[in-house]
Amino acid sequence: MEADEVLEAVRGRLGDALGRVEVRGPDRVYVELDPSAVRSAAEFMLRELNARLSSISAVDLGLDYQLVYHYAMGGLILSFRVTVPKEVGKLPSIADIYPGAEWLEGEASDLFGVRFGGGREERTILPPDWPEGEKPLHKPAETWLPEVQRMPVEALMKYGNLSPITAGVSSRRKRIGLSPQLPTVDTKPDVLDEVRRVLRETGLDREVGFDWSKQRIRGGGK
Repeated sequence: MEADEVLEAVRGRLGDALGRVEVRGPDRVYVELDPSAVRSAAEFMLRELNARLSSISAVDLGLDYQLVYHYAMGGLILSFRVTVPKEVGKLPSIADIYPGAEWLEGEASDLFGVRFGGGREERTILPPDWPEGEKPLHKPAETWLPEVQRMPVEALMKYGNLSPITAGVSSRRKRIGLSPQLPTVDTKPDVLDEVRRVLRETGLDREVGFDWSKQRIRGGGK
């Protein structure tokens, strides 16, 4: 199958669980996948596309873990990028679907600390005398943003402006008969919604670790 045919089939089955697609060539495709769809994707790739699980790679992004499930179909490789917050730190196991995944999941668990529900909890690669609980490739749960940049980036996410008007300035403007807010993005809901949509679609919110529910960047500064 060609890459566009595979993508069409995957979209038809996984739909809303898919995110951004990156095509790096005729035989190399990356697709963002919601963590809840890891098993559905594995079952579909095996039973419908007869794909081989060639590898599972992992990286510690600071605030999140990212696992990439690489599926091979002849010369084509389709890779699902799955990002899970460290506060969660757990993904469903696919070892019962692809038995070889048991070893690959064990590596991610041993080296990074990712947990897999339903999979084997035993160590697979660390020596027997390795300190319990120590993960050699695990990083502190911190954003890569310098502390001095956290406030303007949070302001951009919340208000669509790098320097929103403060409560004190707003109060003084009101006292002298001016509108409490400048005519900026955050005073125009439709424009603010558009800015936030772009931030989400480009992945900047995930890259800096912005928590939309709490309206702040997760973790501490470096």
